[in-house]
Order: sequence, then structure tokens, then C-alpha cells
Amino acid sequence: MTTFLCQLIWGKKDTIGYHLIAILSLYTCTEIVTSLPEYFLRVETSLLNISLIAQGFLWLSLLSQILKDRALKAISIFYIIAGVSICCSGRGFSQFHYATFTLAGFFYVIFLTWHALKNLNEEAVAFFLAPEFILLFAPVIFFFGMSLMFAFGSHEITSAKVFEIDIYYIINRTANVFLYGLLLTYIFTKRKQQYEV
Repeated sequence: MTTFLCQLIWGKKDTIGYHLIAILSLYTCTEIVTSLPEYFLRVETSLLNISLIAQGFLWLSLLSQILKDRALKAISIFYIIAGVSICCSGRGFSQFHYATFTLAGFFYVIFLTWHALKNLNEEAVAFFLAPEFILLFAPVIFFFGMSLMFAFGSHEITSAKVFEIDIYYIINRTANVFLYGLLLTYIFTKRKQQYEV
């Protein structure tokens, strides 16, 4: 919620800024709703499935917007269709679908890596120094870490303990620290750039 408020108050209000507000709004709403007592909320898993599809779509469309990649725009639309299809097939929305999250993470990491390697090959150092690269890199560790947890669909893996703490919570908290830390870095870097001009 802190990152959402920082973007709302201090973030740059351009297309990318509004896109980030949409992502952070979704994160904030999901966190608030999933923290409600269970008797208040009987549709938590359905909400998480819908939220994960929306998060994946928003991150993929932000990536396509910044990189100006038409193929990625088509992939983000395909992702929405695939995500809804996965949730509607078999188990429905009432069970958590790891595949939708893993699919978004896979597309995101592959396309960002491909563009990063392309820019590295062209020696386009400005790509890596731009604040937008910080923004684009922010969800990578989150997608990668959580996709590794979910890819196997095994409760034994997510509930394994390290120093008496579930590995899921260790990876989730670490990934969130990187995600929100990099998002805050992006917000304040863009703010600083506004005042330097």
C-alpha cells in the first residue's frame, strides 16, 4: 500500500505512471481483500485467480508499451484468453491455478531477457541506465521465485520448512522486498528527474 500511495502522490502522471497505478491498485485491493477474515470472504481463491490473470496482463502490457513490441502486445492478449480458459477448464475458479501465474512469469522473463540481450548486443547502454529498466526488472525476481514455487504444483514444496519457516513465505517475502523496493526506486528516480529538468 505504501508503494501505491507513493506512486499516487509523487509518481509521474504519464501513460506508464497510470499503468503502474493500475498494477499497484490491483496489488493493494488483492492484499486488503485476502486479509479479511475467512468468514467474510468465501470467494478468496476465485478472486486470487482473477487477480493473477489481471496482474499478468498488466505487467505484460506495460512491458509491451515500454519496449514498443507488437508481438508482446499479442502475447498479452493471448495470456488473458489462456488464463481465463485455464480457470474455466476442469477445476474452475474455485481452486488456485498455478499455471496462469507461471505462464505470465514465463512470458515476462523471456521477453525482457530477449530485449535486454538485444540491447546488450547493440551496446545500447542507455536501455540499462533508464529508470524504465528498473521498472521492467522489478517483477522479474517475483515472477521467477514464485513461478519456481508454483511450477511443480506441489504442496510439499511450498510447505517445506527452512529454520522452521515455510519456504513459500521466505521466497514470497524476499521477492516482495525486491519488487516493492525496485518500484519505489523507480518512482523516486522519475520524481528526481522531473525536478532536474
